[in-house]
Amino acid sequence: MNQNEMRLGAVIRNGAGLLRMRVGNELVVAVESDNDSEMVRLPYPSAGYGGHEIVVSPDESYAAIYLYSGQSEVGYELFELKPSLRHRASVPYVFGTGDAPVFSADGKYIAMVYAVNEYLDPVDFIRDPDDKWRFLVRWAEIHFRSIEDGAVAVCSVNVLPSPREQNEAQYPTIRFKSNTELELGVPWLGSVEVSLPLPDSVIIAGPT
Repeated sequence: MNQNEMRLGAVIRNGAGLLRMRVGNELVVAVESDNDSEMVRLPYPSAGYGGHEIVVSPDESYAAIYLYSGQSEVGYELFELKPSLRHRASVPYVFGTGDAPVFSADGKYIAMVYAVNEYLDPVDFIRDPDDKWRFLVRWAEIHFRSIEDGAVAVCSVNVLPSPREQNEAQYPTIRFKSNTELELGVPWLGSVEVSLPLPDSVIIAGPT
């Protein structure tokens, strides 16, 4: 199995299916079985292609193809696998670095988190909307989608300034604790719970 394909454990059209993505002048996504094949063609990413990862929902009804440009840009293409292959949504490249998106346990939601300022550079600061005398450092963004209705929310993860310079990149992780709560992995804190619906922003303590 190479980087352009991942085998699915799901039964698709009464046979073992193989989900493939081929990259050329366009992105070609196909589900193939012994008796049939389905294909979707998408334009080649405007900012280029650095690689991809395929993530399948727990119920194997959906798949997300996580794309990265190799130039600190990430996004994904969302596909429905049952009853047939269908392109559902896109997250065009956004600036940031992070891991592939994750699905909720029931496959109804998908979330992705990416660092926009992995070294917590204080140059990238914003003013705290609740305290005009306090400044915050932008660190990451959470992108959340309801698959059924297509509703999207983006949350800015802001950090209280650290007293020391960061020499190592700090990357977030994300997982669903439930359909009403996300768990944001923070290298210097462990984890932070983020309630759903997703707020516009959250503020966390910085490294000490």
